[in-house]
Formats: sequence, C-alpha cells, structure tokens
Amino acid sequence: MSDSVVRLVHGDVNFLFGQLKLLSASQQIWILDSKIRELECRYQRAVRNGNKMYQYNLELKISTITAAKEAFEYYIAQRTTELEQDQVIIQGHLLNTETDEPTDREFYAAEFIEVGAQL
Repeated sequence: MSDSVVRLVHGDVNFLFGQLKLLSASQQIWILDSKIRELECRYQRAVRNGNKMYQYNLELKISTITAAKEAFEYYIAQRTTELEQDQVIIQGHLLNTETDEPTDREFYAAEFIEVGAQL
C-alpha cells in the first residue's frame, strides 16, 4: 500500500473514533440533564417545605453536575471543530489521490492528525 492510502485509512479511523467519542459525550450530557432536572424538582420541594439544609445540599449537587455538563459541552465543541478539520483533510486527500505528495491542507494539519491519533 502506498503511503497516501495508509494516511487516508488512518484519517478515516481517527474520524470514526472521534464520532464515537462525540456520541458518548452527547449521551452523558443527556444523562446529566435528566439528573439536573430531578435535583431541581427535589430542590423546589425542599424550598416549599422550608428544609434549608437539604436545599443547600441540593444546590451543591446541582452546581457540581452543571459544571460537569458544561465540561462535556466544551469537549463536544472542541471535538466537533477537530472532526470538521479532519473531514476537510480526508476530502482533500480523496481529491488528490493520483499523487503521493500531501496536499496543502495535509501539510498544515499534520500536527492535528498526530494529536488526534494520540486520543
């Protein structure tokens, strides 16, 4: 196999793994959202009953889970950008398969591909 074919397959595999990671992170956000809704319902009940200690405990849990959810959202935003860049590189490589020389996009994104392979 030529070097360009190996790079293309490697890029496709990284792209697929990236999509799987995005799907997993999206599922985690959905789970965290449902947990936050549940805790907010319990918090409103504690407010209605005047249970201040329980309110404080629920506020801490809600803020912790919200922070985790925001971290997942940030990860998804970063990963989406990286996958879009990978897709452009793969498509550019498919257009330039007659030569074994890297395209300009591949040349400038070589570091990105190496970092993606380490994830």
